[in-house]
Amino acid sequence: MKIKDLSVEELKERKKELEENINNLRRKYKSISDALIKQNGALKKIDEALDSKLLKLENVGELLETFPETNIKRQLLDTYLKDFNLTTDGYFPETEQTCIKIMLYRNNDKHLEKVYNGIIKLLPYIKPLKNRKKIFSIFEHTLSLYASYFLTVTKDNIFEVTTDLEFMKSLYSNKDLMKVLKYIQKNHYYE
Repeated sequence: MKIKDLSVEELKERKKELEENINNLRRKYKSISDALIKQNGALKKIDEALDSKLLKLENVGELLETFPETNIKRQLLDTYLKDFNLTTDGYFPETEQTCIKIMLYRNNDKHLEKVYNGIIKLLPYIKPLKNRKKIFSIFEHTLSLYASYFLTVTKDNIFEVTTDLEFMKSLYSNKDLMKVLKYIQKNHYYE
């Protein structure tokens, strides 16, 4: 029988049954939700303990992995990147790896040299996206006011400065990473 064909008494009875069912389901949901929160907390503690015992600065590939996310991993990665004047910038869901951010200053070649060395060391561990490019974000003086900028590395090891992650319009490219970094330092610097 359709709802519109029920009498007022039948509708009230049906409503009462549904409210009881909903309240029972809410109690079950809360119980399951509480159990999930508790189990996830325990899992996070185990992940932290494992990382504290197993992860080292030399485990670059593991440090770049986003999951499981732990404070130990984040601290080690930050320490590793700091030596190269690099930092993190979110992560790429399709590779589940942390995105590395570069920031170059005009006329600071010592800083540039450290960034160069860091990129060279990190490249073997960075997974390419579906477009088969490895990507670093660029933090620059306009703070992405007009567009977001990226240092991309093609499968043929050509370094490019691109804009707009989706379309990856190339602004400058060269096989020499240092030349590309100098282009960034001049045109997409941070201050």
